[in-house]
Amino acid sequence: MKDESPSIQEWKDLYSAALDFKKLQPWEWMDDSDMFCVQNPATGEIGYCCVLGKASDFALGVYPGDECLLSRMLGEPEPSELNDLNNPKCLMASFFNEGYMDIHDYETIKRLELGFDRHQPWPVLRSHLPGYVPWYLNRDEAQFLTLTLQQAIIVCKHFKSNPKKLISPASGKMLIRVSEEVEDGLKWRDDWLDVFNIEESGEVLDDSDVEILDDLADMKRQGTWEVDAFYLPEPVQEEAGERPFYPYVITWAVKDGEILNGTVSRPDEKKSAFLAQLRENTFSKQNLPHEISIKRDELLSVLTPITNHLEIELTRVDSLEVLENAEEDCIREVMEEPMDYLEEKIDKIDIEGINPPKVEYADQKQTTPLDFENSNKREFVDRDHEVSEDYYKLMGKSLGKAKLKKRLKKLIRKDPEFFDSYISLSQMLYEEDKKTEADLVLDNGYKRAIKIITTEENEWPDLLEWGWVENRHVIGIIMNKAISSWNKRETDPALDLFRKLLKSNPSDNIGARNYILAIRMHMSFDEFEEQFNKDGFYDSSLIDWFDDNYKKFPDEFDWWDKATEEYR
Repeated sequence: MKDESPSIQEWKDLYSAALDFKKLQPWEWMDDSDMFCVQNPATGEIGYCCVLGKASDFALGVYPGDECLLSRMLGEPEPSELNDLNNPKCLMASFFNEGYMDIHDYETIKRLELGFDRHQPWPVLRSHLPGYVPWYLNRDEAQFLTLTLQQAIIVCKHFKSNPKKLISPASGKMLIRVSEEVEDGLKWRDDWLDVFNIEESGEVLDDSDVEILDDLADMKRQGTWEVDAFYLPEPVQEEAGERPFYPYVITWAVKDGEILNGTVSRPDEKKSAFLAQLRENTFSKQNLPHEISIKRDELLSVLTPITNHLEIELTRVDSLEVLENAEEDCIREVMEEPMDYLEEKIDKIDIEGINPPKVEYADQKQTTPLDFENSNKREFVDRDHEVSEDYYKLMGKSLGKAKLKKRLKKLIRKDPEFFDSYISLSQMLYEEDKKTEADLVLDNGYKRAIKIITTEENEWPDLLEWGWVENRHVIGIIMNKAISSWNKRETDPALDLFRKLLKSNPSDNIGARNYILAIRMHMSFDEFEEQFNKDGFYDSSLIDWFDDNYKKFPDEFDWWDKATEEYR
């Protein structure tokens, strides 16, 4: 069953609160350690709030429930591939430029007649759940986020005038905004929440779980089993408009080297999946293990009640010898039947290809952010590259530079037309001041990319859009080549590439227009970076600079201005 969508008035209230919060810019004086709470009047649930922006993207994060606070009190878990998708649930009001917005955002803004200015950051409002793609707010979430933004403005203003505002009068308390219903609405006030009374909660066994475990209780105990779990990197969506999720793979092995049966489940069905696979493997082996080894803290909450009930020792180890040594074979065996099911029952999608829910005014014709007449245009969309999964897995590991470079070269040999490998390797070589070798790697990848996208007459495609995830490594290698040329003061070839990237992708998620303007204004790459690069982040000063100067070059930007004017 799909969640109920917010009404038009509720969207208006939410965007109004978000824009007021953005106008306040509380990240100028607060950071994510300055936490406070807002209680949901409808449910009584506590939302733990933090302002983001000093070291990251501008946002207000609202974490319903106690998981976020507990993770801070207990310390962050060790990094793992699982962590990003295991973060606590959160409602996020972020502020991004148009490259981060999608059709759902554009339709909502257009319907609300908010006068979207494409040069300024706009609210991107999302719900985050562990194991799921960040998704659009349902009605309850929109109502709570609206109230929280309104209360956050009050707290942030008070904190600016009095930085001691969030310091509790007694140890172990946190500021909370609570409300009571009065005749004309809600009346809000400050209070203090006792955070020392919050206890960590894990999975709870219900009667059916206990029944399954009791069937196993009399089995003999023998040996040590290894258990691991991870999310597949591509989300799936069972029905258009429903929230996509990352399939959760569970693997089992005996420490003597035998790979046991594994499974794939939805993120919200982890416990039942662990139970079912434990039962299957136990009857297959005709014994329970006397010990289960895991390497991820994330598995403690789901496995602890199971192992406690069966009196099996649960041990946290640094590595799982069998599962790690046989990783590829294990994954292939585990996924063979479940993935057959997924391919039959679920449409595989990528993060940019998700089918969003129709907004409640769906009778209105939907358009893409840049609705070109594309029927007579030649568009390039690259193929899928199987090696991409190996690449992203590799870049998520903690390896020494020598080993990482060796692995990247191996990936290039495996698929010479997947260009993220070239980009990462060349960047590492530049950092080591091996400029000649870095140039060779970058040029090799760039030439292959150009050969792929151009015709026999060396003509570029009319459309090479960033919105296709398959194109991003191609655009990335060309962009890196253009920047390299600019950095060497080879401005003509750099301009030529930047212009082609902008022409074929006018929505310009990569910012080619900024580089074009900088070159036209006789700036070097170093000067551009020194002025606008804020520790790896480009803030609104770059947007303001472009907006103030691009009209000085009508020969360069008039076509782009007209192509994008509907969405500015």
